[in-house]
Amino acid sequence: MSRVDDFDAFYHGTRASLLHQTYALTGNIDGAASAVEHGFAHAWSHWSKVTHLDDPVAWVRAEAWRVAGSQLPRRRRLHYRRPRSQGTVAADAYADRLQDLSINQRRVAVLHHLAGLPDDQLAREVGVTTTAAATTLTRAEAAWDESAAGSDLPTPGPTLEQALRDIETDAARTTLMRASAVRRAGDKRLRQHTVLGVAAAAALIVGGGSLITQQSPPTATAASVTDDTPAAAKPAPKAKPTAARTLGTSDLLALRDLRSLSPQHTQWSTAMTTSGPLNKDGAYTLCQRRTLADPEAKQVLLRQFEAVGAPDTNALQVIEQSTSAKHAAKAYAEMRSWFATCTQESIQLLQVQTVGGLGDQATVVSLREGGKRAKNITVGVARTGKLTSAVVATTTGKKPISEARVVKRLAMTVSAVCKVGEGSCATAKPTMRRVPAPALQSNPGFLAPLDLPQIKGVASPWAATKPKSAGKNPSSTPCDRAAFAKSSKARARIFVIPEAKFVPDGFGLSETVGTFGSSNTAARFIRKVEDTVAECADREINATVSDATTITSGRTKARMWRFQFELSEGKTATYRVALVRRGKQVAQVNLSPSGSYDMTPQRFRALVIRAGERLSTIAS
Repeated sequence: MSRVDDFDAFYHGTRASLLHQTYALTGNIDGAASAVEHGFAHAWSHWSKVTHLDDPVAWVRAEAWRVAGSQLPRRRRLHYRRPRSQGTVAADAYADRLQDLSINQRRVAVLHHLAGLPDDQLAREVGVTTTAAATTLTRAEAAWDESAAGSDLPTPGPTLEQALRDIETDAARTTLMRASAVRRAGDKRLRQHTVLGVAAAAALIVGGGSLITQQSPPTATAASVTDDTPAAAKPAPKAKPTAARTLGTSDLLALRDLRSLSPQHTQWSTAMTTSGPLNKDGAYTLCQRRTLADPEAKQVLLRQFEAVGAPDTNALQVIEQSTSAKHAAKAYAEMRSWFATCTQESIQLLQVQTVGGLGDQATVVSLREGGKRAKNITVGVARTGKLTSAVVATTTGKKPISEARVVKRLAMTVSAVCKVGEGSCATAKPTMRRVPAPALQSNPGFLAPLDLPQIKGVASPWAATKPKSAGKNPSSTPCDRAAFAKSSKARARIFVIPEAKFVPDGFGLSETVGTFGSSNTAARFIRKVEDTVAECADREINATVSDATTITSGRTKARMWRFQFELSEGKTATYRVALVRRGKQVAQVNLSPSGSYDMTPQRFRALVIRAGERLSTIAS
């Protein structure tokens, strides 16, 4: 990653949380914004040093807070800020009440509740002992509770922590400078300081030259006589090691980061934030098989968001910190499998995409949850070094939240914490590429209920039988007469919706899978069936063949048809049939619709492609 990309990723990943923290400290949103911009501009002018610090965020925060405390005149603001939207009444009131606390109380409260600093690091940043910091925090919370009695807000009011979080709704409405503008301001600052430094050096040479030439040589001391070691060769004193930065809730996405996540929602609220161990028996999202992807995770952060308005939309983010990159890689694989091989009823896997340029590993998974109120779910999972993170966006709207919007939020997180995780950061434009659905643990090669779409008007989930030997192919029809050879060891399974009350008995789906001796043998089997189908209309007087389609997707090749048979006056039997080949593996998929209980041609086509992906998981 280039120097500019590195800084821009850092700026976009941390500016919202630093603005929130500085606003909570000062109570002045414009002053806080100017101070944060100044802090980042200063960081850019020293980026070669700042980027290698253990905690560059702390460096920028210290600079922003120094500037905020100096009461910068308006003429020193870096740019003119457009008027922001009016904040909420509660957020404005909380910001005013926070100013009743002393500056040290606000500083400690912000670092503890918003930055999530551990006690020892918090004490070092404030410049007091750990005990003194804890005492200050206790007094701040007590002072906050006492101030509620004199306010116009209802009592009992929110805790100090909740109030600090709630004022983010006001900070989120403030627009900060673009990263390019911040870099220009930093370059200008560096040029000014360089010119001043050269001028000062010249003045020293001109005005102080006589002092230099008239000074007597230094008198040799006993040490200088006996020590023959050149000054440059003397070991420099060892610097005191700086404690490694740990994750805090400020590393999670903020409300302003979600403003454009859903095109239908502009306002969001924080439903819950958790730092530390999670309930071992709990689950925070769908498809979750255990509470933590890494049971031995060193640190866990979780934040849940809710959008204001319709349709119902929510999002969550989780970050797990493992003890090593090896453990994190296992956690990433586990978390990815939760969604890509979900075993929860009524969940359909739409597609899986791998993401390049986003940490060390990244995947985005698209799901749909059936039921009376269907949901679209978009999940991004990424790993950077020792850290694994996921962003899950769920909506009841007809259109899912796009993968690109979720990946953007995941990239924000990775850019903000990649140095903590000691892994790769995010590039400016991560790329997505569709990949086959990962193998399932049970019944490899076959479709699964996870692959089947919800049938319109049916809220109940699909169920499947165990694959059995297909001596007589249950997926065959009088039109195709597909008979798998015994040598193919064909097996078949049936899919039904057993809990549906009004679905006709004839409705269902079957799949037969066989492995031939070679790709050529499998191809000849397909051609033979195609020839048989071509003769169907002449052979079967009551048969109609339509919607013949050829599909090529990667190594998957398929043929699809729609067969209709007139059984008696006013009664017909319809089948959507496909033959799918991938190498020497062949699958036949047969859907028998009944009335309105059917799949659209597009959904059946997607199912056929998925059948090809499943064939790839059969061991050769």
